[in-house]
Amino acid sequence: MITDDQDTATVRKPTVAVCFLLPRVHLVLLVVGVVWLSLRPTESYDLWFHLATGRYISRTHSVPKVDPFSSIPGRTWQPHEWLAGWGLYEVYQGAQRHFPGGGLLSLVLLKSLLVCSTFGLLYWVTRCSGVGPLTATCLTAVAVLASLGSLDVRPEILSFLFFTCFMGFWMGSRSAGSVDAPVARFWYLPFISVLWCNLHAAFVSALGLIGIGLFLEWAGMKRRAAGCGERRRLRQCVTLWGACILASFANPFGPGAFLYPLRYLAGGSHYATTVVTEWLPPDFHRLPSWMFLALVLTAGFAFLRSWDSACRADLVHLLAWGVLSALHRRYIPFFALASAPIVAERLRYVAAYQYGRTWLMEDRKRYATASGLVCVAWVLIVGQLGRGNSLTVAKPVRADLIPVDASEFISRNELPGKLYNSYHFGGYLIWKLFPRYRVFVDGRADVYGEGFLKRYVQIETGETGALDSPKHKGINLAVVALNSGIHRQLARHRDWARVYQDGVAAVYVRKCPETRALLRRWGEDLLWYPGSPEVTFFRGLEAAERGQLGKAEIRWRECLVLNPQYAEAYANLGTLYARREDWAAAISCWRKAIGIDPEGDPQIYINLGQVYARQKRQKEARECFEKSLSLDPSSAEARKLLDAITSGK
Repeated sequence: MITDDQDTATVRKPTVAVCFLLPRVHLVLLVVGVVWLSLRPTESYDLWFHLATGRYISRTHSVPKVDPFSSIPGRTWQPHEWLAGWGLYEVYQGAQRHFPGGGLLSLVLLKSLLVCSTFGLLYWVTRCSGVGPLTATCLTAVAVLASLGSLDVRPEILSFLFFTCFMGFWMGSRSAGSVDAPVARFWYLPFISVLWCNLHAAFVSALGLIGIGLFLEWAGMKRRAAGCGERRRLRQCVTLWGACILASFANPFGPGAFLYPLRYLAGGSHYATTVVTEWLPPDFHRLPSWMFLALVLTAGFAFLRSWDSACRADLVHLLAWGVLSALHRRYIPFFALASAPIVAERLRYVAAYQYGRTWLMEDRKRYATASGLVCVAWVLIVGQLGRGNSLTVAKPVRADLIPVDASEFISRNELPGKLYNSYHFGGYLIWKLFPRYRVFVDGRADVYGEGFLKRYVQIETGETGALDSPKHKGINLAVVALNSGIHRQLARHRDWARVYQDGVAAVYVRKCPETRALLRRWGEDLLWYPGSPEVTFFRGLEAAERGQLGKAEIRWRECLVLNPQYAEAYANLGTLYARREDWAAAISCWRKAIGIDPEGDPQIYINLGQVYARQKRQKEARECFEKSLSLDPSSAEARKLLDAITSGK
């Protein structure tokens, strides 16, 4: 990659379009793209316990030291993100007061503002490294795409902004190698440190790596007998770095805030880093991981081509963040933010001192073509990744990931007993049900420890009995994900009744004396239910299992009023009509289900084929059985029926 900001005697004078318009077009498109990508609905499971923490602090006027949210009392807890939680809650509450229902949208807009500030600052730091607007735009855009998986409403987003501020200090304090770099202009960093240490634990990594970098610079000066200017600059940097460390002690946990990341990674919470998605290695089925790889390769090229002049401290920065990112994908944004300005500085050196020319600027047409390709690629990528972001105003949260209706069902019907819940439901249940209910587990892995989390995984995956252990005595209520092993166990368990299910979660109640009155109300269909299509469909299933076919038909028709494209409701109505030998109605419903989802349930084709066979419509029956086999080649029933039709039996 060759920079585009230098001018030499051999280079033709750029036109107004090249030197004025194109850089601004790059910047405008970059800003618009970042804004659009950052307006995605929030998918964070952890947002909710941060909001609950902020609510707790706002009401008690204290930072909790013991966990108040889980069902096992007395667990120690260090909420190192307490200030972020309190700030998010205050923003949410302020928006709710002035714009009812706008609290979550305000958090998405705040996130968008922080993301734009972060990458706007990154663009400026990259430009200050000496490269031109096109190179800075490309590096910033790649950093945005690499960070995309972590740009959600959570305290970590503030760490990205503050980390970029410290990268500005790291790059600017050297001023591309000047010994008279104005370090004093970064006087604000200690004040940022006071905030950062109360917002997110990543401040420890930034301060630690900058300290290592300053040590390596000092060692390099010792080897080459540096001059007074370099030594003075290093003393100023060390003084500022020390002031940042001292400022970071201004937190409720004192030195414990510095030790928290080490305790998390090496202590009882280490197990979480092997099962929680954000702690897993990069997933190269997703774009951010490929952008991370692109940055790694670009950095490798830049350092190999400029090894003689490369700053060893810069290399340590990139190696440290690169290794962390290769182990845990949550560190990829930090690598992207660190690598963009460092790689820019190396590329500037490669272009200026090795190639001795500015390749792009030697030909205006070539420069305009490269700029156009970059702009078109960016617009296409943003358009593809940002599909559906226009709905964020109406739906600022991915409701298909959290038990919104299930928590409302529990709250309104006052279901009795202690609660068991899936891990990624815990935060939302804290936000909605605390203090009436306390959760079994949630995203605060440091609270629960390795032993507890291992037992939880065994329960959730179905490796152990479905909450039959004496340790789980008193747990009479379970809110579980539909794709979990315990959901399948409880559905078959004679001591548990499924009283609720939607497209996200199922709610089970243990059959015991404490829940007898509730189960009686459930059997009489007296519980409150939300009016969503998924819940209405489930209520039809429950009625059918109890033999109340008339009520089941009513529920499924209500489901189709709510969502006329609900294929399963048509399929079940078809089966119900087939039991009544109303063949015309059954065929009509099954055909509608197939029209909505032709590649759906293969059983529909079997049922339809059997009715056609009964009516001596052999050709249609054969087509149905063949289609069922194409969807499920292992279906013995479809194979047997097809053979019977083919042989004429």
